[in-house]
Amino acid sequence: MKFKFLLLCVAVVCVTGQLCAQSSASLQSQIQKSKADTGKVKLLLALSRVILLKSGAGAKETDSSYRFMKQAEQLSIQLNDVKGQGNAALMAAMISNKKGDHKGGAALAQRGLIF
Repeated sequence: MKFKFLLLCVAVVCVTGQLCAQSSASLQSQIQKSKADTGKVKLLLALSRVILLKSGAGAKETDSSYRFMKQAEQLSIQLNDVKGQGNAALMAAMISNKKGDHKGGAALAQRGLIF
């Protein structure tokens, strides 16, 4: 089970490929310029991921990561973007894991697989 969860976390980290290397400032700029579509969902999740995985990230960064993940989740629901909803659930699993809620993270990861 732990191995599957780890694989899911790695998948989330690489979901958007080239967006992994972008800075949070660049992503925020792109988000403000983008229209409400699946591309914006990907950008929001990429920003959430960059903030969460930042070296030395603490509670403040984890909360920011959560806010961007929730925005992505809400937009993907509005757009009926099933893939975006699944990726948001996987991002939520990573955030829960970072907060130390490993059981909750595993449950969210499983929910992400349903999508």
